[in-house]
Amino acid sequence: MLFITVRHGCLYGCPCHVFYALLIFTVPIRTFSPSKSIMHFHSRLYLAVCLCLFFSFTTGAQQCDCGKEFTFLCTYIEKNYPGYNDKIPDYKDLNYKTFTEEYTAKTTGETNITYCMVFMKEWLKYFKDNHLQIAANPLMGEDSVILAGRIKNAETLTITPETLKELKKSKGVEGIYYEYDSVYKVAVIKAPNSWRTYAAVVLESRNKNWIPGMVKFEMKEKNDSSKVGKKWYPDYPCIFHMGNHGIYTNKIMSFSGFGLDGGMWKKDGLKESATEQAERNKLAKEKKTNPKKGWNYSEFNKPDDQVAYMRISNFDASVAEEIDSFVKANDAVVSSTPYLVLDLRGNGGGSDRSFQSLLPYIYTKPIISVGMGALATRDNIDADKAVLTKVKQDDIKRWINREITQMEENYGRYTPISIDTFKLDSVKRYPEKIVVLINRACASTTEQFLLAAQQSSKVVMMGETTDGTLDYSNKRQKKFPCIPYTLEYPITRSGRLPQHPIDNIGIKPDVPAKDDDNLVKEAIKYLKTPKR
Repeated sequence: MLFITVRHGCLYGCPCHVFYALLIFTVPIRTFSPSKSIMHFHSRLYLAVCLCLFFSFTTGAQQCDCGKEFTFLCTYIEKNYPGYNDKIPDYKDLNYKTFTEEYTAKTTGETNITYCMVFMKEWLKYFKDNHLQIAANPLMGEDSVILAGRIKNAETLTITPETLKELKKSKGVEGIYYEYDSVYKVAVIKAPNSWRTYAAVVLESRNKNWIPGMVKFEMKEKNDSSKVGKKWYPDYPCIFHMGNHGIYTNKIMSFSGFGLDGGMWKKDGLKESATEQAERNKLAKEKKTNPKKGWNYSEFNKPDDQVAYMRISNFDASVAEEIDSFVKANDAVVSSTPYLVLDLRGNGGGSDRSFQSLLPYIYTKPIISVGMGALATRDNIDADKAVLTKVKQDDIKRWINREITQMEENYGRYTPISIDTFKLDSVKRYPEKIVVLINRACASTTEQFLLAAQQSSKVVMMGETTDGTLDYSNKRQKKFPCIPYTLEYPITRSGRLPQHPIDNIGIKPDVPAKDDDNLVKEAIKYLKTPKR
């Protein structure tokens, strides 16, 4: 079985084809004794998920009752999600009850599969857990039948000459827009329905799959805003229909004086200032060409004789061996250099296995790691068994079998939580001081590494507070009864809770600093400045 791969950091510039594959297993290393070569695994399973590829399967052959799908989702989460009792302590909680009733009303009678999925994703946000997601079921190839079905079922709206004339006078978000690379020209009009407020209707297209009248993207009115330069502009949650008529739901369209989405869609008839044009060009370049936003990007260099620089942008399990090789290839230099800048900005996590080779650099004393307990329900046990059939690694099979046994022995409760220790026989002389660069995109496994790094007397963290997605993990899957989407949800709860939560709080840097092109220079300066 194939899974659409969701990779952290691909929010911008995602290709329009389907990424295949890979069931990713996160295996945190809790205790490691080099002298005995024994590893004890306390495992977390994740699917690598690319938030930009939620594909619609509306081919006209399927009608689903969204109200029933939503009822299934609510019941399943309340029963199997370990964060439910923490976040909804009383089943009579009025805020939760009111919020759920609101989405019950929205989903009742809804037959549009895309909107149904979007409504349920919005409901899941109540729990503020980025490990709670809805993803599309596997799409076995971009075949012509599926594409033809998508095109046939694409929504179309009529734009009259009178409407176009009025749009040219619009000072607000309505208007005529050109995409930055001129593939599309659209008219953004007010066209409210069960989800949206505005629709962008194609006027011209160089993509043969799109013809005039088709709805290219949809936006919802919301009282949020973003700052561009010194000005604040309104944000609109957006459903974006991509070149192959797949959908991308995790998008915000920000409207400024010169266009939408940071100027990626320029409004016709408006002149940009030099500052606005520079900002638009910068955003366009970053979204299209910046390799540092690549999901598996890594880099090593030596700014000077005293400093080594290492960047790792992803801890995905699929690149664990690549990271090992990368670290090994540069170990002689790092181990003979006084200072190290370890750049983890944009690293959204993946597998604890992937940061194993970095631990000797930060190690100054035994690293204590608090384990997690799995919520033992029949659904979660069955989900573990389903994963077990797809696992090839013997060590992971042993861990899952052990977890299944523990859940069966602790049915209706959490499995026991362990306190694990990472030990080495010695402390490396170099690097003697390390600055770890972090930002808001650092999450999940990266935050697990930072919890270890906090215990080192060598490490100083610099940058921005991290994302805060770590307390509930070990993701499993459950298909919806009818719609072609899958619920991805965590089944474990960290033993740090409730005393030391990370979710929606993040890990704060020791040295707060703006995440910009000067941050590496600031880190080097900090390392070389004598401390009083």
